[in-house]
Amino acid sequence: MVNTIHTTIRIRLVFLACNILCAGLCAAQVSFQSVALEGSLVGPRTLFHATLFNAGPSCEVSLDGDVRTRDGQTVISFQAEPFRLAGGVRSISASELVMRSFSYGPSEAGESARHFQRLPGGEYHYCLRLHAPQAESDDEYCDVLSVDE
Repeated sequence: MVNTIHTTIRIRLVFLACNILCAGLCAAQVSFQSVALEGSLVGPRTLFHATLFNAGPSCEVSLDGDVRTRDGQTVISFQAEPFRLAGGVRSISASELVMRSFSYGPSEAGESARHFQRLPGGEYHYCLRLHAPQAESDDEYCDVLSVDE
């Protein structure tokens, strides 16, 4: 009888521990609702505005991205420090994040963006990636931006 009680208690403790550990994970689906990249101001604090959606509980996410010319040359690349994303919809801009790294590429467009803080005229491909290590899925938002000369 005592062994049965101890076994039952152990099983319940293991089940409780599993529930506590699994509840601490971010079982969310994080995604982009929209992203706007401004070609007229391309610095670490002005690069983008985005609307994010987290279908689960608050969790830590990281965000990185790049801007490339039509032929694939890097113009800008960045990685933000991880931040907490609450459940639901949240609008963010580059100015709200701490950039872990932000660099201009060695291409002519990258050098121009570094000096003038704007993209020279042309067509660009940009991608932002949202990653939550504990999430069910990550998301990537890519689009094309045309800048008039």
